[in-house]
Amino acid sequence: MTIGDNAAARPCPDKRYKNGPVDRRILLDKQRRQNEPWYVDRCLGAMGGDIMNKHIIKMAAFALAAVWAGGSSAADPMCASAEQAQQIRNFYVENPGTAPVRAARQMRMPEELIASAIPAEHAAGTGGEDFAEVWKVITTWEKPMTVITKGADVFEVFSAIPSGERSTENQFYNLGHDHALSGHLRPDLYTSIYAYALPRGDGRVTRAVFFYDGSGPSIFGVVMSGRGPAPPDAELAKFDELMTVIRSLPSVCGKS
Repeated sequence: MTIGDNAAARPCPDKRYKNGPVDRRILLDKQRRQNEPWYVDRCLGAMGGDIMNKHIIKMAAFALAAVWAGGSSAADPMCASAEQAQQIRNFYVENPGTAPVRAARQMRMPEELIASAIPAEHAAGTGGEDFAEVWKVITTWEKPMTVITKGADVFEVFSAIPSGERSTENQFYNLGHDHALSGHLRPDLYTSIYAYALPRGDGRVTRAVFFYDGSGPSIFGVVMSGRGPAPPDAELAKFDELMTVIRSLPSVCGKS
């Protein structure tokens, strides 16, 4: 039935559908009508504010449930233009070793954009589809720091990285519970992964890997070294392994 097929003559659901037992055919017909434009235009338009708000909240809950169950898909990665890349490289000449998460605030540019322009001799990047290969390497790190930035707040968790596996029921990648860090990830929504080793100019090097979803800020990152003392040689070898693995994978934004 099209929108104009006797829509004005069709009743809107009323309190009869909320009280007592409901005939299954009536309920199904109500649900079907709620997905049709005529219902939204005529019936919801006539609802009071509270009822309308409840309906909107209910639809938002269904949308959130779809994401939890594995809906949505990855966006496109953010890649710096030639002009932006030059601006970012000029910044790093004056601010060596600055992590992209800090550079983003200073330059007022998206963090993922900045990560895409770090020179290839100091960084390597690949797409989110190669998450499992990257994750496998960082689970061997002794005790890195996981960084999660949310707005102006930063969480830092010192813990070994747990191994994990993809759920058989949805798109989540479920982490083990053998360490302080655990959780449920959605790598199918990741657009890029960048590892970098940025000399700080004082003999120290910022070594880390960060994960992005195309929105600008990082989802989270795992840091091996920065302001503190350098890791032992055995750990540095593991970071070199990560860079080698990422450079062997398909590149993102022309960075391999």
